[in-house]
Amino acid sequence: MTALAASGPVTLTIPVDPVFIRLARLVATGFASQMAATVADLDDVRTVVDELCSLLLAQSGPGDQITITLTADDGVLRATAAAPSRRPWEPDELSEGIVRVLADDYRVDQVDGHVELVVAKSVELPS
Repeated sequence: MTALAASGPVTLTIPVDPVFIRLARLVATGFASQMAATVADLDDVRTVVDELCSLLLAQSGPGDQITITLTADDGVLRATAAAPSRRPWEPDELSEGIVRVLADDYRVDQVDGHVELVVAKSVELPS
């Protein structure tokens, strides 16, 4: 398989409902596999996207949506998860801790009633 070195964004929008987090994990894992990621990196990406979605579920309300955007560039997968924020940002410390351990970079942006979680994860590419 030829590794995907750089790619335009892949975007998935799901309802704010725990049942759809599985779909986000599958898309993120599939995207990372196109980069020829190792099994360990696939597990990390799946877990990071799961935790990002879980963090946003707690901040959003019924009828809201979570938008996940994935990009790849030079062995770095970037994932952005965004949703409306219906309350002040108070992240679950365990979920945020997991993201911080697995991702190379993590930040939270709050703009106009939305919260955006952005991560970068280096993916080991085949030689």
